[in-house]
Amino acid sequence: MLTMNQLKYFVTTVQLGSINKAAKVLYISQPALTKQIIKLEEQINCKLMERTYRGIELTEAGRYLYNQATMILDKLKETENHLHSFQHKKTVRIGALPSIANYFLPDFLQNKKLSFIPKVLVQDLTQMLANSVEEGKIDMAIVQDFDETLSLNVFHLFTERYVLALPKNHRLSNLEPIHFHDFISYPIYMWHDPSDLRQSLRILCNYYKKEAVFIDVPWNESLLAHILQKKGITFIPEIVSKHLKTDELEIKSIKPSSFGRKIQVIYKKEKKDIVSKIFTEPNIFDTMSVQSYFPF
Repeated sequence: MLTMNQLKYFVTTVQLGSINKAAKVLYISQPALTKQIIKLEEQINCKLMERTYRGIELTEAGRYLYNQATMILDKLKETENHLHSFQHKKTVRIGALPSIANYFLPDFLQNKKLSFIPKVLVQDLTQMLANSVEEGKIDMAIVQDFDETLSLNVFHLFTERYVLALPKNHRLSNLEPIHFHDFISYPIYMWHDPSDLRQSLRILCNYYKKEAVFIDVPWNESLLAHILQKKGITFIPEIVSKHLKTDELEIKSIKPSSFGRKIQVIYKKEKKDIVSKIFTEPNIFDTMSVQSYFPF
C-alpha cells in the first residue's frame, strides 16, 4: 500500500524537477530519496520517471500518479486544517425532547454555519430539561409548553399540531378530520405519567369537560407498535408523522386544529447571546401566535 511519505517524496521531486533539490527541501540525503523513488517504482511495478540532462521526465504512469497524488495530499491538508479548527470551537450543550432531537435538530443544525460544536442531550420531559438548565448541566433546552420563570427565559421557536395515528382498518379511519367528540370515547394509548403529551390532552379534555381513558405504555416502548398490535389510537406531533414510513397506519388531522404544542428554547439570561446566534433566522415554522394558542 502506498504511504503518504512516498507520495510526498514523489510529488516534491516532480515539482522541483530534480532529486537533488527535492532532497534538500525534504531534509533527507539524495541517495535516500533516490532509493525511495526506486522502491516506489518496484512496489507498483511501473517506471515513473526518466532522468535526462534537462532533469526528470515523467512517464505516462508517472503523470497519472502525480495528478492523483497531488489531489490526495491537498485533500489531506484540507482535512488537517479543518480538524485544527475544532480546537478553537467550544462545545454548546443543547437539551431536547426526543421528537425534537430526532426530527428537527439534525437538519436544523446541519444547515447552520456553527462556530461551536453542538452536544445534544435527550430527555423525555420538559420539566427534566428545565431542571438540567437550572442546574447548569446544559446551556439551553428545546422544550414544549413552558411558562417563563424568574430564572429561565423563553424563546418561542415554532408551533405545531398533534395528529391522530391509528391502524388503517380502525373505525375512525374513514373520518377526516376527526373531532374531539369522535375519538374521546376510545381508549388512548399514551406514555405513562408524567407525560407532556398526556398533559396537553388533559387540557383539551378539561375544556370539553370530558375525561380521557388512557392505556399506559412504558417509555422504552413504541406507541405506534402498541396501536398496531392492539388496534388502538394515539397522538403524535406533526413533525414525527412526516417521517413515518409505514403503510399500516393512518394519520388524521384533529379538530380543534389548535390542539398542539408550542416548541420553545429555554435558557438562563447569561446564555442569551449564544441562543440568539443559533436561532436568528426568521421563524418560518410558525403557524399561529403564542398569544392565540389553545383558543378553544
